[in-house]
Amino acid sequence: MRLLKTIAAAVAVMAIAAGPAIAETVTSGHIDASYGNVNTDGPDVDIWGVGGKIAAPVGDTLGVQVDAAWYNADDDYSDTNVLTGTVHLFDRNENRLLGGAVGVIRSDDDFDDTTTWGAALESDFYIGDNTTLGARAEWLTNDDANIDFWGVDAHARYFVTDNFRVEGNVGWGTIDDNGGDNVDVWGVGGEAEYRLDSVPLSVFGGVSWLNVDDNFGDSSDVTVAQIGVRWAFGEDSLKARDRTGASLKPLDNLLGLAPVGGVISGVSYYVPEEPTFEE
Repeated sequence: MRLLKTIAAAVAVMAIAAGPAIAETVTSGHIDASYGNVNTDGPDVDIWGVGGKIAAPVGDTLGVQVDAAWYNADDDYSDTNVLTGTVHLFDRNENRLLGGAVGVIRSDDDFDDTTTWGAALESDFYIGDNTTLGARAEWLTNDDANIDFWGVDAHARYFVTDNFRVEGNVGWGTIDDNGGDNVDVWGVGGEAEYRLDSVPLSVFGGVSWLNVDDNFGDSSDVTVAQIGVRWAFGEDSLKARDRTGASLKPLDNLLGLAPVGGVISGVSYYVPEEPTFEE
């Protein structure tokens, strides 16, 4: 409860400082289904997922967005089910969005289950008719493994047309096991989405590259690829979603690097000796 109040207070302060321009959030959202592959120095991970988002206004410029998803991650050794949920509170006008989020990631595999909690501060800035620049700072914690994660990421979206979006992401984060061992994660990614003009159906996909480096000098590379389909409601176009709809990323989208749906469902798959952190 204290965390929710802190997020709400931060959003209110940012909204007052940012000026009075008004742009109403429209009640809208989407559901999607996706397949992803995580290629690591060890076994590859196949990930199937379904999820959805819905946004709604709660005032002239205030809005709320709720995300939920289920993923199944399968490699040569285990089968993991991941449930995620994120709630965003934000202030949006015709020039920008400022907000915060809290969320939970619940993972259950063949050997154990674990819960990760998190929070984030989020921003988007609408540059002209076709470009959006944004950034996010996020924190995740897993008490089961005594692990904390801190990260920042930035993204740039460009709308070739109202229904064709391309996006680039870059981010950095660090995983601390609170015992002196840190793991740094760097990454860059790109994604695209195209929506049909006749029906609210879109196809999306993307690729991300990450480097994982611990303080013992061990380093590994990770490639993540994802494709999927998405059905929208209450929105007229992909650009309308960005400016008035459910445009924010869930907390399980680690560093903003996983293409569109948070396809990275387990840092444990590619961080040596890190037993959890389902993200």
